[in-house]
Amino acid sequence: MNDLSDSLQLREQYNQNKEGSSLRQAAFFSKEEKMFPSIHLGFADIPTYSTIFWQVFFIAIVIARKIAGRYRLAKEDVLYGAIYAAIGILIGSKLVYCLTRLPSLIQKWDAVAAGFDKNFMQTLLFLMNYLFGGLVFYGGLIGAFFGDLMLL
Repeated sequence: MNDLSDSLQLREQYNQNKEGSSLRQAAFFSKEEKMFPSIHLGFADIPTYSTIFWQVFFIAIVIARKIAGRYRLAKEDVLYGAIYAAIGILIGSKLVYCLTRLPSLIQKWDAVAAGFDKNFMQTLLFLMNYLFGGLVFYGGLIGAFFGDLMLL
């Protein structure tokens, strides 16, 4: 009889802990989380994604230059490869982003064409922001590959 009451008591504690943990999880996820897409300085906004990207990129160049001797590579070749890869990343990621946004722009073309008649500059700025507003990871990866391929 004692074993039965112990197992029931353990079961109750388990259920209470389970409910309590789900309540704690709900409380954790219901908090308003803040993202910082840009760092606000008095005179400018610096995007955090690109800042972190370039920091990691330069750290990778420093590390690659240090270990280049192990693989019998010239340190200058590592630097040139990084520069070509960076150019390829920028071109490739932007190009693929524009290509992925193109179908939705074609669907909205009637509204865009009507906007050109009303306010040319505002519509042109909208198009530039719409098409050139982001980057695509796999486009950058493909661009880096072709950028370094140009070096060879």
